[in-house]
Amino acid sequence: MDVKPYDNQIGIDSIELEELYYNNEHNSTPIKMLIGACDKQKQFWISRNIDHGDTVIMSGHDSDDSFFTRWKINRSLSKQIKMAKSKGQRIIWFCGGLTQKDRSRVLRHLPEYRKYAVVWEQDIDQMLKDGYERPTSDEGFDDFTYIIS
Repeated sequence: MDVKPYDNQIGIDSIELEELYYNNEHNSTPIKMLIGACDKQKQFWISRNIDHGDTVIMSGHDSDDSFFTRWKINRSLSKQIKMAKSKGQRIIWFCGGLTQKDRSRVLRHLPEYRKYAVVWEQDIDQMLKDGYERPTSDEGFDDFTYIIS
């Protein structure tokens, strides 16, 4: 029998492949934390990479840094995290998340999720001045994507 390589294989597009991967019981639901200072680039990344109805986009941004505003945001995000967990939804965390402390307050609530860091490191000198700490596996991240320009 003279079979050429790939003759008997079927084609699967990337969305089907991702769904097969996440439907496998051994693979946990992902949280993708978008880390960096440029919101425009994060919004563009979301528009290009997310087309699932079971994905929740959460944001901890607010220009008002008062105690009451932070308390309201934290309370709202806590409710959203609980709801997403109960439904098994994927999470996109859209925030600056420059320090390990910022990120750990979210990650500690999601031990069963697979944690991805998507990091924009433009103007790294300014980011470091603003308190940026590069994400590490010690924080609980399982995978890293760095976007440098």
